Amino acid sequence: MKTISVTIVGRSEFLIPFVESLKKVNNKEDYVFYASVEPTTDYIHDILDSIDFIDKKIIYNKEKLGVYNNPYHLLKRVFDEGSEYNIYLEEDLIFSQDITDLSDWMVNNFNDHNYSHYSTYNHCLRSMWKYNNYDCVRERQSVFSPLGFTLTKYQWKTHFCPNWYINSSGWDFSILQYIKSNELKHIEPYISRTKHIGHYGTNCTFSSKEEHDMIYNINYYDGPKPIQYTFTDVPMCQLQ
Repeated sequence: MKTISVTIVGRSEFLIPFVESLKKVNNKEDYVFYASVEPTTDYIHDILDSIDFIDKKIIYNKEKLGVYNNPYHLLKRVFDEGSEYNIYLEEDLIFSQDITDLSDWMVNNFNDHNYSHYSTYNHCLRSMWKYNNYDCVRERQSVFSPLGFTLTKYQWKTHFCPNWYINSSGWDFSILQYIKSNELKHIEPYISRTKHIGHYGTNCTFSSKEEHDMIYNINYYDGPKPIQYTFTDVPMCQLQ
């Protein structure tokens, strides 16, 4: 079993485009979609009930777990229930139709014992830069972003699960601290497959949508699956 998972707070203006992205992904029939939903409105329940294009397991939390605990319990559950690997997302992300193809390729071509995770996000390429290398991935060290990543069961049990709570600022700070202190490597695409659209939230609130869009003004690929994916160590500034 392969899985796609999301934590949901209940912001319908972000969840609706999330669901539209999910509807477009390739090879949906090969995945089970998990959602862990904080106490919220019937409208959010209706949006999730409308998802009929992928096998799904919707978990409605009886009480609020919070941004620290909700993703932990979700990831623990997907791997306890037999997921080979999981694409982790959040409700305020949109994502590419080839995110499943790319994740499959990274997992199958880069030994998970050598990498902490496989990222689907790359914030380094600003949208004003030219690019053609949407088929390229690269290796990076000592960095982490929670805005979309893929984990195998080994990576969850070895790197993420035991270090989830080491930093009181948040789980993403915990994982970043662990990865930096151990100088761990990961694989990521040159062109991001996820894009952050949430201009407000528990830990991320901007004075305006315009301010958010200026900061998260990244290149985001949402075209068809490339003919093939390629690993390259050419510096990004030389790729045109």
